[in-house]
Amino acid sequence: MFTWVLSEGILLENEAVLYHELTAYSRDRHWLKPISDERILRGFRPLSQGRRPWPDKRYDAALDRVSLPAPAAAATAGLDLAVLSRLLNDSAGMRTAAGRGELRFRAASSAGNRHPIESYVCARGITGLPDGVWHYDAAAHRLVLVGPAPRGECAALLLTGVPWRTCWRYAERGYRHLWWDAGSQIANLSVVADHLRVPATVRLGFADADAAALVGAETPWELPLVAVTLGRGEPALEASGPAEPGDLGPDHTSFPLIDMVHDATTLADSAAARAWTRAIGGGPSGTTSSLVPFIAGRRSAGRFVAGAHTGAGQLHQVLDLAAAELHWDGDVDVDLHVIVHTVRGIAPGLYRWHEGTLQRVPADIGPHDAYELAVRQDPARDAAFVLLLSCDLRRLVAGRGARAYRAVQLAAGVVVGRAYLAAAAAGLGCRALTFNDDVLARMLPASPAGLLLAAVGVPGGKD
Repeated sequence: MFTWVLSEGILLENEAVLYHELTAYSRDRHWLKPISDERILRGFRPLSQGRRPWPDKRYDAALDRVSLPAPAAAATAGLDLAVLSRLLNDSAGMRTAAGRGELRFRAASSAGNRHPIESYVCARGITGLPDGVWHYDAAAHRLVLVGPAPRGECAALLLTGVPWRTCWRYAERGYRHLWWDAGSQIANLSVVADHLRVPATVRLGFADADAAALVGAETPWELPLVAVTLGRGEPALEASGPAEPGDLGPDHTSFPLIDMVHDATTLADSAAARAWTRAIGGGPSGTTSSLVPFIAGRRSAGRFVAGAHTGAGQLHQVLDLAAAELHWDGDVDVDLHVIVHTVRGIAPGLYRWHEGTLQRVPADIGPHDAYELAVRQDPARDAAFVLLLSCDLRRLVAGRGARAYRAVQLAAGVVVGRAYLAAAAAGLGCRALTFNDDVLARMLPASPAGLLLAAVGVPGGKD
């Protein structure tokens, strides 16, 4: 079951497509049961409580630490410690849910509350913060100095992913979750940066080994995912000396399939990074800044009121904000479809969202189909509408290279992360959902590779 794609007239073995196919869910197999293939790790048991991963990275107590001040409420003349505090708090910050004891949540959504993302500040010219590489300790809302001042013109954030935190629950499919969760965090970050008028550019065009060395990430246990430039100029992503590796906890499991796809989508050096970064698309527009007030109260809707109607204006508001342009070097196309159940003024069925309009797709699809698509999860059936993110993966990697696999998964996370906030702004609830890949491929034959779902509706209903 190996997939080949045509790139510049040459047939190439494509590990990204192979990984996507080998981590597919199907109606014929429970999601905890792995596909029968020699490249899938044998004998692995998900959700083993005795091997539960640490929730965060830890460092020696002797390292310098800086407590972050109260987050800035408004724009300032430049990037200072209060603005940085706001950016980190509203994208990666941690809070305890009322009435849930010690259960901790982050500002951005994460499947299974796993939160596999670590955040680093590559400080350069931030008022009130010495230049250096700093790890963000979300639980204490403080920074830990882990490396010397990076080389570059302006500050940057670097997000890494710890596969074991999410693979503990989702096995090899957990690599997809790294990108979705990073995208959700980027969604919040871009909204706040837009609000504070901080120039923020999302970048996948960097040399992976250099980025890992910059923050002390030891692969394959911790993987550099995405950088965000804070300011104008070349980001400070070049190490000037070694960084502290920190401690991710014991007993990690390595998944050869994840190692394969990450290696295949890696950029080896600065020349490869420059080749990837063809252009920076999008730009700050103020479009999403209205979502800032809804970050603090963001929650995933457990259930929806079945049959409850929303307005067409609410649907359009969610789609406009969720699909707003991102200032980044990704340059990939992600298809957005909507299954409408109960939206006043819009007939039930499947639609494509394209250039701000809904285009009807001739297909007989209803709530039960959405329920089957979403691995029989009730929110997909009971919501007012469901967002479907997908792409033509073979065409994409043939034209843009294997790195595009990271880009489309990240983009899906950004759209769904914004959908959470846009739904709250419209007085609705949102719930990100996994899906059966085979059902989605039949539902959208022109865009067969599923990325992510999000159900939106009136929150409530009976447990």
